[in-house]
Amino acid sequence: MSRAALRRILPLALFVALCPASAQEKSVRPGINKPFADPDVKEYLQKFEGESREIAAHSKEIVAACKLKPGMVVADVGAGTGLFTRKFAVAVGANGKVLAVDIAPTFLRYIEKTCAASKIKNVETILCDQFSTKLPKNSVDLVFICDTYHHFEFPQRTLQSIHDALRPGGQLILIDFERIEGKSREWILGHVRAGKEVFVREVTSAGFKVVGAENLLKENYFVRFEKAAKAAQKSSQALQRPDAFTLAQLSEALPVSLTCLIALQPTRTARDKLVGVWNGYAVEGKGENPDRGPVKIELTITQDLIKAKQFKGMEMLDLGEGTFEIMLDKSPNHLDGNKKLDNPNRKEIWLGIYEIEGDTLKWCVGRKTRPTEFETKQGAFLLVLKRKKP
Repeated sequence: MSRAALRRILPLALFVALCPASAQEKSVRPGINKPFADPDVKEYLQKFEGESREIAAHSKEIVAACKLKPGMVVADVGAGTGLFTRKFAVAVGANGKVLAVDIAPTFLRYIEKTCAASKIKNVETILCDQFSTKLPKNSVDLVFICDTYHHFEFPQRTLQSIHDALRPGGQLILIDFERIEGKSREWILGHVRAGKEVFVREVTSAGFKVVGAENLLKENYFVRFEKAAKAAQKSSQALQRPDAFTLAQLSEALPVSLTCLIALQPTRTARDKLVGVWNGYAVEGKGENPDRGPVKIELTITQDLIKAKQFKGMEMLDLGEGTFEIMLDKSPNHLDGNKKLDNPNRKEIWLGIYEIEGDTLKWCVGRKTRPTEFETKQGAFLLVLKRKKP
């Protein structure tokens, strides 16, 4: 490779290798773990281990499907009250180990207490944070994530810690809620930020490959991944020593790095396009008259928040603010608003579809169901807004 070619290619390789980190600077679901700052164990015992929960009712089948062997080291990420932690401890035997990982110290203390009472001696607890599982590198054979992945605020950074913790050939099992419009419960649609396709794509972009699935559950899915080599890491290491960066290494690194870029960049770009101040109307019908309507609205959109105001005469009324989520794997694309309420533990969910054409934003939203077309009708209203020029 000539010096001139290297000067052209290295900046691209550096940009691509570092892109996932920059795309993960902000939480994808701010505040989702606030209820676990000081959880009531009795309350969550019923939620997590009650017979009405599909996962609890099928816990034996799930453990069997994990295919654990004596002597294995298993990490139960998002261990909660320890439903699976204790079952895994029995499955891996006295020579194995289970690492119970959770963000709530209260849950970890409960796991320690119940394991001591049951004379289970092969369980250790690890307090994680929103960025990392805190698992030691190259320490586990299998990572189990059950109804927890949608609580990851920084999924790529957390997945990096999991990838680092798994030994070569180690596996990751992901169980989470099926999020399907028109089929899933309203609670799931409002609570879980994306469906299986998005989550699987995020995991594979972090250096994993799908190696299997189990059809055990109705409201949840079960997907098995295996740790794969992350060529992007090799490119990063080589960039620290430019003299050692060969053409072969570059050709190996770029495809994987570009996969990470493609997986993470669209949502970020979509948010960039939304940022700004938008003025317009809640229009009638399909917006045949976009420049007038019964309500005049102003939306101020940042990377994280939507703030809404209504024009009323010469005054502007504050309608509140909230976070928002974008899903680009749907057609039309989804834009959902989560309005903040006085009670910090509650929020008002607005389910929407949107499109941007030039300086025009169309956003059609419904309170209980998601609109399927851009039209004001029963249960939904269409906003047609123009970007305010500086």
